[in-house]
Amino acid sequence: MMKSLKTFWEKNLVYFTDIWQYLIIVVIFVIAGIVYLIIN
Repeated sequence: MMKSLKTFWEKNLVYFTDIWQYLIIVVIFVIAGIVYLIIN
């Protein structure tokens, strides 16, 4: 059981980190857009 879970993580961890990177980038852009609107 633990072995299959471990192989699942090794296969899919790459995709999870990609998703997190995209989420962080989107959040930064949203915050930057809000700040831009407030300043102008």
